[in-house]
Amino acid sequence: MTIDQKHFSFFLPKLEKYQSIYDVKGYASYDNCYIFEPVTINFTCKTAIALKAIKAQIYVKHPGHASRIEKRELILDSNNIFVTTIIPDCIGTITYYAKLSINGKQYTSETYKITVAPQKPEPWINGPVYKQVDKHLWVGNSQAAYRGTELGFDCILNLIEHGNFAFPSNQYKFIPLRDWGNNPIADESIIEAIDWLNFQIEKERRILINCRAGIGRSGSVAVAYIFAKNKQLNYHQAVHIARHGDDNMIEGKENIYPHMQLKESLEALYPDSLRPSSTKIKSIEFEDYAINKRINLKANKKLLVRAHLSFEGPVEPFVFLHCNTNENKAPQDIRMTKICDTHYQAELSSIPPGEYWLTLRASNYLSVNPWYDPETWAGGNIDIIVKA
Repeated sequence: MTIDQKHFSFFLPKLEKYQSIYDVKGYASYDNCYIFEPVTINFTCKTAIALKAIKAQIYVKHPGHASRIEKRELILDSNNIFVTTIIPDCIGTITYYAKLSINGKQYTSETYKITVAPQKPEPWINGPVYKQVDKHLWVGNSQAAYRGTELGFDCILNLIEHGNFAFPSNQYKFIPLRDWGNNPIADESIIEAIDWLNFQIEKERRILINCRAGIGRSGSVAVAYIFAKNKQLNYHQAVHIARHGDDNMIEGKENIYPHMQLKESLEALYPDSLRPSSTKIKSIEFEDYAINKRINLKANKKLLVRAHLSFEGPVEPFVFLHCNTNENKAPQDIRMTKICDTHYQAELSSIPPGEYWLTLRASNYLSVNPWYDPETWAGGNIDIIVKA
């Protein structure tokens, strides 16, 4: 062997490694999903080769189709991750793997699985769900985002942690946020989202903010935008507008539940002297009845309930009478009417025979599920026996 051959053979292993692809790994936005729910599949690899030169393909075997293997190209996104999105159309287990090719050599990943469950009664699972919360802004689920173009949206702000879609970069923004309301959203992510929204809204674009269900992460960013935009609102008022709209034909989205510490973050990031302070609820009490007392009532008779509310702050809370039954019937929330100062009343009528209990509730939110909100103040219970 000549000196030149020895020299070349010394560098050959390094050269082969330089030209190779290794550590190919895949992961999906969800390992467990529902039928017809968009699932983004991601692949990463280690290589010294320019990723744009790599041909990446995914092979997906769907349940219920023994011979059906779907083959499609993987798209390289702005984060240098190979991505694609699939729509499972059968219940069962999906398997998938990727093949990455360069210079005639092919590298195959291990096989991964996704479990596909049947649909459930929750609306966000059974198709696109989206509601308008501001003039140019809607909040929705991943199915609405995946069909964003056909639904008439110009821009998508996607907040799913591992669910990056392959949309045009100038009309699509991906800010991955962790699911579940006990995970605070970082200040940097809030600022990035609001700055991007402001840029798109200046161009009069129709924008959809989405997470998986269109409830927590997307709802939090919508509240943040409304709060930052409207300097005359406090945090609770911003949540109220996001959930229930305003007087300009905007309906809002009732099941928006902001993430933990969002209030503190927004008040620190966007302070303003025009903002009213947050209302602090001190107590709410029955005026005519002692708590834990049992009341006997004849069927179809009316019951007038009065309450006294104590609070501090410029914005009046919402006051409700919560009526529950021991007979597995849906509870009823009755909005109490203000009669003077901090006194409220509500009337129960045509009550069928049975056992009930009443609870007073005061909250800074008018919510479809007010018990979810941590700032709700509840009073004691009164038991009612209604006899025929």
